Amino acid sequence: MHTQLPGSDDPRMRQADAALRACVHCGMCNAACPTYDLAGSELDGPRGRIYLIKNLLEGEEGAASVTLRHLDNCLTCLACVNVCPAGVDYAHLVEYGREVAEEGAPRGWAARAGRRMLAAVLTRPGLFAWVLAAGRLARPLRGWVPGRLREMLESVPPSRPVALPGEASPAAAAGGEVEVRNPRRRVMLLDGCVQQSIAPNINAAATRELARREVAVAPCPQVACCGALEWHLGLQEKARARARENMRVWLRAADEEGVSALVMTASGCGAAVRSYPSWFADAPEARADAERLAEMVCDVGAYLHELGEEGETPAASLASGAVSGMKVAWHAPCSLANGEYSRDYGPALLEAAGFSVARPRSSACCGSAGAYHLLRPETARELGRRKAADLQGTGAAMVATANVGCLAQIQGRVGMPVRHVVEVLDWARGARGA
Repeated sequence: MHTQLPGSDDPRMRQADAALRACVHCGMCNAACPTYDLAGSELDGPRGRIYLIKNLLEGEEGAASVTLRHLDNCLTCLACVNVCPAGVDYAHLVEYGREVAEEGAPRGWAARAGRRMLAAVLTRPGLFAWVLAAGRLARPLRGWVPGRLREMLESVPPSRPVALPGEASPAAAAGGEVEVRNPRRRVMLLDGCVQQSIAPNINAAATRELARREVAVAPCPQVACCGALEWHLGLQEKARARARENMRVWLRAADEEGVSALVMTASGCGAAVRSYPSWFADAPEARADAERLAEMVCDVGAYLHELGEEGETPAASLASGAVSGMKVAWHAPCSLANGEYSRDYGPALLEAAGFSVARPRSSACCGSAGAYHLLRPETARELGRRKAADLQGTGAAMVATANVGCLAQIQGRVGMPVRHVVEVLDWARGARGA
């Protein structure tokens, strides 16, 4: 693609120019794009958005508002990255394009207030738990409220997810610390924001799975949010400020505790922290810390796979017939399936535990996409419906995934249990008392 971007000392502008010039207009990206598939519009596919970003960065009059509108429709699932033969850095283009478009076409006060309110709620676990409880109470009344509010109530996950066989209380977190004598390694485990309310047992299950491999979980200073939610909501400066604080606190704690990794049970959070270096492309000192932290971040599935079974302590397991061959549908979050955060080791872990793994017909995004399901509920609902139908079509007994946003989006749409992969592994070992 030929470009005429103005000269700039901003490394982000130079990176965007290189990405634009790499595009060969082939359109293979559109075939992989969920929003293009739904809307059938060139401007709601990656190729069209790339043209819009090019016009925006070249200074075309009026480009900011139209670009922002179509970038808002983008899930940032990065499925297009996997199929692009030219290696276009679409992730950088869409992030930088959003920032420039926001500056050129500021949102109205209502939209700005709504996004700031969402950020305030989603990044405060206590407040979010209260709002979630209120949403569950109001959900039966959704047919009587206006359209946008009705759509948001539709996205509220059920309070009682479908139980696994023999599971007494799927919504209850298993408390208590797990002691590991003479650990092979020490890691920190991030609690996450919404995960504490939607699926509080995930980290407890992860801690037990790590302990079975003689890995101790050191105390991790909780800083509320990794910044991903604010980044999704277009509040980049708030996200960067949060990231700076996270880097300061986490790196100091890692040095003091002697940990080898910051393990993430929410793949969306992991992908965000791995993106910190790009957030500080024009701040060399902060970028150095961001790169150091990004090297420490690891998805829990990838970490467990790396450890393997070596050094695992004896543990109770279900009767062989209860798990052996049980079919589990694997939903790969976009943050694992696309981009460069981590390899997708979910199926390998499940197969090693004795499950039969089924994959849905389509690998398209489920529609959660950070805060997207709250900002574009109609599109998210249709994508969630399609994903649920695909998962049901596998004939599986349960669904496993690796991101709390995907879990919440799918739960309630399929008539079977939906769990994080570490919860499934933990249950298979009999930790649930089955």
